[in-house]
Amino acid sequence: MQNNILIKENSLWKRIKRENRVLWFKGYLFNSNPDKVFKYLSQVSSKSVSSLQISLFLKELDGHFSFIWEGNGFTIASVDKISSVPLYYLANKTGLYIGNDVIKIKEMLGEDLILDPYSALEVSMSGYTIGNKTLYKALYQLTAGEFILFDNGELHKEYYYTYKPYKSDINDMDSLSTKLTDVIIKTLQDTINLASGRQIAIPLSAGKDSRLIVSGLRHLGYKNIVCFSYGRKGQYEEKTAEKIANKLGVEWYFIELNYRKQRSFFQSDLFKRYMERYNKLSGAPHIQEVSAVYHLLNSGVVSKNAIFINGNTGDFISGGHIKKDMINSAGENVYAYFLDKHYSLWNQFRSKKNDETIVSSLERELSERGIEVDFGSFHNTYETLEYLGRQSKYIPKMMNVFEYFKHDWIIPFWSNTFLDFWEAIPFEYKLNQDLYNYTLVKNDWGGVWRSIPCNDTNIRPITVLLVRNICKIFFLFLDRKKWRKFDNKWFMYWYDPAVIMPFVKYSEHCLDNNSPRSSLSWVSKEFLLANGIYQNRI
Repeated sequence: MQNNILIKENSLWKRIKRENRVLWFKGYLFNSNPDKVFKYLSQVSSKSVSSLQISLFLKELDGHFSFIWEGNGFTIASVDKISSVPLYYLANKTGLYIGNDVIKIKEMLGEDLILDPYSALEVSMSGYTIGNKTLYKALYQLTAGEFILFDNGELHKEYYYTYKPYKSDINDMDSLSTKLTDVIIKTLQDTINLASGRQIAIPLSAGKDSRLIVSGLRHLGYKNIVCFSYGRKGQYEEKTAEKIANKLGVEWYFIELNYRKQRSFFQSDLFKRYMERYNKLSGAPHIQEVSAVYHLLNSGVVSKNAIFINGNTGDFISGGHIKKDMINSAGENVYAYFLDKHYSLWNQFRSKKNDETIVSSLERELSERGIEVDFGSFHNTYETLEYLGRQSKYIPKMMNVFEYFKHDWIIPFWSNTFLDFWEAIPFEYKLNQDLYNYTLVKNDWGGVWRSIPCNDTNIRPITVLLVRNICKIFFLFLDRKKWRKFDNKWFMYWYDPAVIMPFVKYSEHCLDNNSPRSSLSWVSKEFLLANGIYQNRI
């Protein structure tokens, strides 16, 4: 039996080889480095290696990474706590196939791989698979906080970490706010140390998370910063971001996007290569910032060694996605809310049978990690489910955009310090992001929190707003769901602030009777089609 390590070239991986030991490593660490990882694993022998030993080591690593170690008679592969750098594997009687080049693994196995219809259903409904599945049976991905140990022809799979917000730090708001301030400062100081003077490029929105990144870095004295925003001219993101940047005294650029510009870009060879490169057989690529970053880099305002940093995912981890009625709700109600939010890309797939299939898979995933569902405090389970799903399966793919253009990235708000803090915050302080909001406004770093509103919305262009408001009058006495459906079908395409909907033609979107929810609906459909799967046959 032999190992087949398949790393795609030009993918920012580092290879360390000494004697008969090899470490493939990609990513960054706040509290260690690849050489130290190599040194630790070199000291582990095949006779003494244990899952517990490896778990404890991995849990202490603070950063975003994946690695493959081969030496001392065994192979270890691991991803970080949110699987920001994916790895894929297949183990059979001939050996272990593992790497980031999932297409190469598929090609090597050829006809031995069988499509999994349940995975295709999951992607159609959410944009990604559940658990360690890919579109093919027996071909798996390493999930958040997971590692595998391949020793003497046997594969052992372990979870060394799962985000479980079940603890409770019983304290008053002010005490927790002081702790949170310390956590933010430590996280951003670690980021500064890692950046080591390099330019930091920040996609700045009208929300809280990117604003916290840039105001926090300026508060700590970091100067080499450039911010950018993108989308329709005149929309709220542009105006608010400009105010924030001016107040903080940082460079800021706006990349205007429109229908024609985006339609042209989405049909370009550069974008097609992006879609091919990040076809990972486990979910749709993230496309939102590809064109914006491309135009930004072409403008010459970003250094060649700049690090991109965004605010992912402060809104989720601080409680922005939980609701008051998640306490003491019936099981079917809370699962219905979860499916409505995360498994409704296409209305045609929301049947009782499909919903039950998805819920069964979600419960199986929780069970594998030793989590029992408590409907008396379902918000905890909800957060874990979203962490295992969208937050680790889709959101980290934003980083692919930066690395596609050969730039490093950092995600500060998924650091160990942040995870440990928010895991222990009681529900009442997370609800409506009360603790988060209170702390940000109280600190008011750079003077951008009290005087500049967060997420103030408008609809542009004006012509769309006027026609939309006229149509809305006819829905005043009807169910709000009917208005939302009508709005999504006919208007959303034109007022989408990030201008992602031109991924498809307007006629194709508005004439589709299966109620596509967003641009991700179409990207997921295209992803499946690129892999020979037709949604109408699922």
